[in-house]
Amino acid sequence: MRRLESRMKSFDAERDMHRENLTVDLKQLRTHLENFVGTISSLSELWDTENTTSIAANVRRIRKEITMLNDRAQLLNKRERLFGKSATEYPEIEELSQKLVPYELFWLNAAEFFKYRERVVSEELTIESSELRKMILEFKQKLIESLEYFMEDSHPNIYGSVMSVMAEIEEFLNSKWLA
Repeated sequence: MRRLESRMKSFDAERDMHRENLTVDLKQLRTHLENFVGTISSLSELWDTENTTSIAANVRRIRKEITMLNDRAQLLNKRERLFGKSATEYPEIEELSQKLVPYELFWLNAAEFFKYRERVVSEELTIESSELRKMILEFKQKLIESLEYFMEDSHPNIYGSVMSVMAEIEEFLNSKWLA
């Protein structure tokens, strides 16, 4: 009987420890989310198309981090339910995800366009011009979609960058490589 009581006390102590860990983990996630808002806000300061590759890599990293935050939130929700608590809502994860979309539309598609253009011009890529034209037009369409967010009055630098890349796309579409 003593063994059973000792074992039950051990289980209770372990459960309390896990409950405390859950509380700490929830606070850490909340703090990380609060700090992460600035990460996405800082993207509005990036507009130089000379740095497209590194900015696109940064946007990909941010998307991956948002996915990891969402996965972490789901794991913590499962742990909360194990302790009989209601799951904590994290609407800010979806908000962060939505705020990132226009940057993805612009920077990822601009990077892809520059990559394809460079490979075609240097003859590293041999692709039918009709197929290439289709891909380039898709990149252009994504840039147009990003303009729904990057208005000239609210984001003048990024708006200018989008327009600049679109002009480069037009020039490439009219070049000898797509004739």
